[in-house]
Amino acid sequence: MSHETILLIEDQKSMAMLLQSYLSKHCDNPIICVHTLADAREALRTEPSIEVCLTDLTLPDSNQYEVVDLLRQYKVTTVVFTGAYSEAVRQKVFDAHVADYVIKDGQASIEYAITSIKSLIDNPSKHIWIISDHLKFIQRTQGLLKIQRYQVRVFEDYHSVTKALESGYPDLMLVDQLAVEKKVGIYDIIRDVRSEYSDSELPMIGIEYSHKLNDSIKLMKYGVGELLSVEYLTEELYLRVRKNIEQSQAYKVLKDISQKDGLSKLYNRRYFFEVAEPKFEDFLKHKTNFFLVMVDIDHFKQVNDRYGHQVGDEAIAFTARYLQSVFSDHLVARFGGEEFIVFGECDDRQQVIDLCENFRLSIETQSDASIDVAFTVSQGITFSAKALNEAISIADQHLYQAKQRGRNLVVY
Repeated sequence: MSHETILLIEDQKSMAMLLQSYLSKHCDNPIICVHTLADAREALRTEPSIEVCLTDLTLPDSNQYEVVDLLRQYKVTTVVFTGAYSEAVRQKVFDAHVADYVIKDGQASIEYAITSIKSLIDNPSKHIWIISDHLKFIQRTQGLLKIQRYQVRVFEDYHSVTKALESGYPDLMLVDQLAVEKKVGIYDIIRDVRSEYSDSELPMIGIEYSHKLNDSIKLMKYGVGELLSVEYLTEELYLRVRKNIEQSQAYKVLKDISQKDGLSKLYNRRYFFEVAEPKFEDFLKHKTNFFLVMVDIDHFKQVNDRYGHQVGDEAIAFTARYLQSVFSDHLVARFGGEEFIVFGECDDRQQVIDLCENFRLSIETQSDASIDVAFTVSQGITFSAKALNEAISIADQHLYQAKQRGRNLVVY
């Protein structure tokens, strides 16, 4: 959650109340609402956390554009929301580096203005890569995207992009056809990206030149989602970028929901098998040592019966958090009910055993202080098997032995 403050400047009090209500529903950030230029100036002087503003263009104690100049002076990212429209006004406010310009013409415009503000709050966590050696295009595009508060990185050769992708990927790529292609060409980089990431995961916008129509079509055939004219309008860039990132974020949310358990926030059983089975086969093929741990909360039914299902849920969530922190470099999932599973590469058996013991002791000593209920966990480990299901079965047998021997034990 961002702690940045939103400044709302609107002289019509009924409209101000409506906008503030909408903002409160869509953003968790504190909101300061003022109705005059003087009050806006005082708010900016006394509240350093103001980073984003939704403002009317004309106020009772100011000339037109004076409020925009004030906000620019304080380096506040601004969305202008006004009933005054002309091409001259639009050009003037964009020349003043406002982030957006919205006409007051009904419910849809209010919703768009609120969405624009929410995007500006979220954009500092969004990363955009520009791949181009066209200096004018780079300077203009980078500047406009920074007004929108995106994190922008520029690459002037494709090889650097390939290297950067080894450490992670952005939320969006703007891909241009370089004047001189060395070793790695534009179709190579697009093909490589698409071999790892779908258009939903990593959208790409290709740069279109009017004299290179065939090249533009080819870009889309290789995996670019859409095209942007090199001579784009400011609002066109903003809308295309926002649309692509919003669609990508929505896809990631749905993907996360499909892969993770809602209570524990760990991967679910289905996704565990989806990832673990090919990984296990790869371990066998390359004779890589592995480990698999089955974890179960001891006397969980008694916890539920005595303290209620809400406390039982807290016990599951608490155990999941600790398990994920201890085995952060490995595949951790909720296997079902109060049972969890961990699978990964094993360089040192004793190190894995020590991790399990540390986890067991942490639950034993910290559970009461954390959720007001003391409980323990039992664990079974295996380091060898010819198939994933066999490894699970062996670890489950060791878990059963831990239960039989009195619980709160690690058996391997």
